[in-house]
Order: sequence, then C-alpha cells, then structure tokens
Amino acid sequence: MQKLGSDLAPSPEGGSSSPGDQFAKAENAIRHATPGFPGFGLVGTVAFEGAYDSARNNAADYLKHAKNQLSRWQQQLAEGAKVIKDAEASSTPKEL
Repeated sequence: MQKLGSDLAPSPEGGSSSPGDQFAKAENAIRHATPGFPGFGLVGTVAFEGAYDSARNNAADYLKHAKNQLSRWQQQLAEGAKVIKDAEASSTPKEL
C-alpha cells in the first residue's frame, strides 16, 4: 500500500514520471498556454479572450486538485499500511 501511494503521488523534486508529477507538468503547461499572435484577432480578443482564460484556468485548477488528491492518497495509504502492519504484529495465532 505504501508503494502504491509513493508511485502515484508527486515527488518532492517533481521530476519523476508519477501521475502526480505528470499532472503538475500538465497544469503548468495549460496555465501558461496562450493562443499566440494573432490570437483571436482584434474582434475575437474582445469576444473570446475572457472565455479562453477562464476555460484554461479551470482546466489547470482541475489538474492541480487531482495532483493534491494523489498526495492525500499517499498519506492515507501509508496510514492504512501502518494499521495493517501493527495489527499483524500484535496478533497471535490461537493454539489448537
């Protein structure tokens, strides 16, 4: 269980291929994405830029929350593994 949590969660240095690190990279790429020149054009900028920024930021926020959830899972899986390990250590088999 601990290994599963470690495999899913973002690493402290952020350079692994774990889902948590991949979510962080995708969030960063999306948050800084722009349509570039000429973008939506003069009229399109007025009409679409706000909607584009909102959609882009919402998508980046979803990835940020997903990454944070993986960090919480890591902690919960580690706690679950400790409970199982402690229960196993304190149990004694019945003698027949």
